[in-house]
Amino acid sequence: MKTNYALLLFLALSFSTGFAQQKLDDVAALVKEKKYEEAGQVLNTLLPAILPADTSAFAEAHLLVSRIHYYQGKYPECIASYESLAAYLPAGHPDLGDCYFECGNAYMRSQNMEKFVECNKHAAAAYAASQGAQSIEYTKALNSLGFGYQFSGEYKEAEKVLLEARRIKEKNGVFDVQYGRILNQLGNGYTRLNKFQEAEECIAAALKVKESTRGKNNDYAKGLFNYSMLLQAMGRDQNALEKIDEAIAIGLKDDARTEELDGYRQIKASLLKDMNKQQKATSLYEEILQNKLTYEEEKSSNYAKVLLALSNLYAESDNLPKALELCAEAVDIFKKIHGEKHPYYALALIEKADLLLKKGETTGLEAMYKTASAIISQKYSRNHIEYFKSEYAYFLFLKKTKEYSQAIEKIQQIDNIITKHIVDAAKYLSIRELVEITALYHDYFQQILSLTSLNPGNQVLTSKALDCSLFYKGFVLESMLKIKKAIKQSKEITDYSEQLTEQKLNLSEELDKEEKDNVRIAALQDKIASVEVEMSRSLGRLRQEDEQLSWDLVRFELSDSEAAIDFVRFQSESGADFLYAAMLILSNAEAPVFVPLFLESDLTKYFDKKLTTSDGLIQRLYSWPKRSATPLDTLLPVSLYDLILKPLAPHLDGIGRIYYVSDGILHNLALHAIPTALDSVVSDKIQFLQMTSFRNLILKKKIDYSQKKKKALLMGGLKYGSDSGGTRGDRNNRRAWNDLPWTEKEVDEISGILQKTGYSTLLLKGEAPQKHSLQEHVSQNPDLQLIHFATHGFFTTEDLLQVKSKIDVDKTNLELTQSGLVLANANAAESGDALITAFEISEMELSQTDLVVLSACDTGLGQVYENEGVYGMQRAFKIAGAEYIIMSLWKVDDRDTKVFMTDFYRNYLEKGMTIENAFYATQKMMKESVFYPVKWAGFVLLK
Repeated sequence: MKTNYALLLFLALSFSTGFAQQKLDDVAALVKEKKYEEAGQVLNTLLPAILPADTSAFAEAHLLVSRIHYYQGKYPECIASYESLAAYLPAGHPDLGDCYFECGNAYMRSQNMEKFVECNKHAAAAYAASQGAQSIEYTKALNSLGFGYQFSGEYKEAEKVLLEARRIKEKNGVFDVQYGRILNQLGNGYTRLNKFQEAEECIAAALKVKESTRGKNNDYAKGLFNYSMLLQAMGRDQNALEKIDEAIAIGLKDDARTEELDGYRQIKASLLKDMNKQQKATSLYEEILQNKLTYEEEKSSNYAKVLLALSNLYAESDNLPKALELCAEAVDIFKKIHGEKHPYYALALIEKADLLLKKGETTGLEAMYKTASAIISQKYSRNHIEYFKSEYAYFLFLKKTKEYSQAIEKIQQIDNIITKHIVDAAKYLSIRELVEITALYHDYFQQILSLTSLNPGNQVLTSKALDCSLFYKGFVLESMLKIKKAIKQSKEITDYSEQLTEQKLNLSEELDKEEKDNVRIAALQDKIASVEVEMSRSLGRLRQEDEQLSWDLVRFELSDSEAAIDFVRFQSESGADFLYAAMLILSNAEAPVFVPLFLESDLTKYFDKKLTTSDGLIQRLYSWPKRSATPLDTLLPVSLYDLILKPLAPHLDGIGRIYYVSDGILHNLALHAIPTALDSVVSDKIQFLQMTSFRNLILKKKIDYSQKKKKALLMGGLKYGSDSGGTRGDRNNRRAWNDLPWTEKEVDEISGILQKTGYSTLLLKGEAPQKHSLQEHVSQNPDLQLIHFATHGFFTTEDLLQVKSKIDVDKTNLELTQSGLVLANANAAESGDALITAFEISEMELSQTDLVVLSACDTGLGQVYENEGVYGMQRAFKIAGAEYIIMSLWKVDDRDTKVFMTDFYRNYLEKGMTIENAFYATQKMMKESVFYPVKWAGFVLLK
């Protein structure tokens, strides 16, 4: 286009400031209407006529030029224009802040985050000089600077500037959209730092501000995006998916840019992957990748993130070549965009090293792991969970390459990071969230056990393995007990507690129905989770720090004639089977002794993949080898003694009592009844006491018996209704509940023993014991010292060999409804009040109860979870707070049970024995009178 100099001269002479401003306003209007070509043409005509001396017009004109370049995607030209203007404007000029701020945005679009941060520093200083350090412009620059620091991995610096921006806003009482954005950005940073409580408070508050000021627009959707990332980090995947789906819907309605929508979809794909919906996740990631290739001139950081996620999915499906190809490209992109000192580059480097290790390559990998850990250490600190993950990946490499001494050193360096992370989180997370956050620890613990099995004589490693077990086994159960304890200490959360109880009762009623409304069940579970989250946040400051326990503390509690055994289950190196081992503690030992035991298949193969509780199986299991389990003639005999006790025998000379914590299918075996010869069993010489955790041995309950009232509740002699009267004499019958005539004699005789020894007793018989009446009696008598149930028990899971490693909170609630106790009129057509499930029992308050006796069949059984034990009656009563539980592992004859129970109470109360000694004495008496294990060994004592 040719320049008309005569016209320009005329314009230069005739331009007044007002006329120039009017023309610039016209250009600004064209830019607002997105008519960039037309606006550019007008500016090309105007620019030569605007003299540099007219600073205001000159600055505005060049800002408009830069903005047009920005909106047209001409970022190099845009940056050059802004930098030229910045060099021209004097310090303190009102447009200098905008110049730096907008130039920073152009640098961000050009993937130069270092320059983005630099520009925003200059913008903040310029705004402070021209507008003041309390201005909206200054806080805008601080918010943008905080984002830049976060993107660059400088999370501490980000927190500092964002808190300053927040302080200014709150001091001035300005709670506008920008305030919401600052809160949102601050919450995002807290998510990265694993400060989940602070993150949720900020992001939830930001959403409220945004909705109240502008409604649910695309800016609100960005808040939902950050909220979903927080929820994902906390393990609340379903809630996160709901938030991101809402964000996508708003974005589509509000005509959000494709890049923004794809950002939302990336989070959704990540959530689908976490929820094991791999195919849907892969399809969504591939769709996003194609979109990015369409609208991105250069491959961006987000493009690399999608590549990395897809790489991980391909690796899970064993397509290593494709996984490596995508991962390598992601590494190169991160390196190009962010440089070699950014967390994104470090995480991609670890992923690449892991894939190469999986492929069987080892050359150069150590350097990659070290480099990645060094970057993350610098950006996050050595106490951050991301640093643990990077060092844990390095540990797995050392273990794989058999550098065991280095691997052990690595464990010693990082163990405290993950334990502290979980302990800190436990104070503020609901049980649902806690289950998710401990998933990483599960893998870590499994690897430590595996390494210990490869180095069984290393005392440092065996000590660390047992300390890990002591920390982790029963961790969720212990957290539940701490929550219940904290609730009692706080009046301010009574409302939450009452809401939770009400919702759980509603859920229990829904689960009791034969035709279940799955939609309502899901809604109730979501409501319970929501209330638990709110309550957990309120309880955080009340829940005490977990006392760090070590195996040494267990040893100090043992006498010379006692031992403690922690049975553990872990995956074999091949991944094809599970190994069992015992970690043995003796009072005079310098370290625990690691004793390998057996493969799970060594036991399960004899029972056609299912362990049931038939009399025939029990007889085979607990008989000397000539009569051991041989379902098929072609199979060799199996001996529980050979599998479990023989490897331990050399260490047990002089031991008369063993405290033990079970794992896996060992939960379903009566260790005390394992035969050692044709006419003897292990309990002839050694007393076995099962514990849920060795915490119970170390942290003994401090009981002031002088203040305790001797109160007992007994239930027996129930009338089950018109369909009763069958011939079965055991205490488990799921179809028709038979009368159990010996239970009435049992509770009558026990009641007499109790009253003779100073107890006041509440006796429930006949048709009186119903669920609501039982719950009412327990609620009105929170100081019950002893509870005895003599009735049918039920347990519907058949496969007792199945051991689950991952807890699903919703499913475990369902599983706790699969076992329970039968009450009066259970054979009636409408018997909803005639069964009480383990789930309902877990809601009772029994923290003052020393002993619960379950004089019924199968009450010790349930779904077994690795490290958390049995989800059934025993867990329910432990959650309720009972100290000791007597329960059964199989069906027990009605009359034999009556004899066992009355003898136990005579030993306990009339002879003044402890609960433990009374139980062992009773077992011994029964064994001597009827040797068959099916008659005497079914009951076990759990502390």
